[in-house]
Amino acid sequence: MPRIIRKLSLVSLFLVGLSGFISPAVAQQYPFVEGSFDDVLKIAQTRNQRILVDVYTVWCGPCKRLISEVFGSQEMHSISDQFVAWRIDAETPEGMVFAKQYNVQRYPTSLFLTKDGTEETRIVGFRELPGYMAEVRRWLAGQATPAATQPSAVASKPTNPEDGFILAYRSAFAGKPNVEAELRAIMAQDLNNERQIRAWAMLAIAEWVELRHGNNPNAAEKTLREILRAYPESQQAIYAVPILAEALAMQGKTKEGQKLLEKQLQQRPGDGRLVGALLVFCASTEDVDIKRCTKTSQNALKSHSESAPLWEALATVQQKAGQIDAAKASLERAVTLRPGNVWYSQRLEQLVGPPANDRLF
Repeated sequence: MPRIIRKLSLVSLFLVGLSGFISPAVAQQYPFVEGSFDDVLKIAQTRNQRILVDVYTVWCGPCKRLISEVFGSQEMHSISDQFVAWRIDAETPEGMVFAKQYNVQRYPTSLFLTKDGTEETRIVGFRELPGYMAEVRRWLAGQATPAATQPSAVASKPTNPEDGFILAYRSAFAGKPNVEAELRAIMAQDLNNERQIRAWAMLAIAEWVELRHGNNPNAAEKTLREILRAYPESQQAIYAVPILAEALAMQGKTKEGQKLLEKQLQQRPGDGRLVGALLVFCASTEDVDIKRCTKTSQNALKSHSESAPLWEALATVQQKAGQIDAAKASLERAVTLRPGNVWYSQRLEQLVGPPANDRLF
């Protein structure tokens, strides 16, 4: 069995930095700033403005409502120049660190910060536009409601499938026992996937119950293939693909996993998530056809030439393939696109080496 070099969720890895590809259309319309939280702090300092952070997850229904009904409103757009707005997926590596730092446990959570990152208040969960706008205006006026008095979003005993899924997903992520029964009960409340909760619950079972905590890639493969069969055009199907590729690799079917990703990318050449998924798979999995992966990814990047995270991921694959000069060029591209990103600059420096006058001869 080939060794899989990973500890974090493959989905989490390939989503990091790709918010421009995974956010709903309205999220792209709203002027969220891009980059890391350090980048956000620098922008806020330069503009002398407060910071509003939307902490979300890709499977969270209320998160999507917040984007479409609140951030998509004319009211929010009309005051967007009065603060710095940023989004972070709580299940990406950076998002996990950020959520822990600010003790975010429920989604969505809106954090209202000073320009130096100090929390002034927060809204936990979805809130209708009038109430959300009222809090934003109080915050901008320096009269924010104390966070301790804000209502909680998800009750300990949920009354709808969406909230039930959020709680069950957390349990699955943490590896708690008996969570599969909870998830299957939630699936039964959405038999036709009209609310998309059924497919998300299936994905949670496959990734966290069967694959990561259960170490049963065969069972995960069956569940993931069922998602692809039953809901081929859904968002969940897209997220199922890289997890299925990982499950195949864990069973010694690495070439099949790579071909699956390449086939999906061929069918959806404009989907940056799949480009990232292929790059992460090739970088973190042994026994891949690394040359073919490099060539396929380079061709796909022609449609995503402005994505610094994808250039950085390509550099990792090129470095694994021994293509050091190509890796340097890719990292240089990433640094050019995100000149303030310390991680990209450090990676490039590691490849290039220190300046000549700093080297030891």
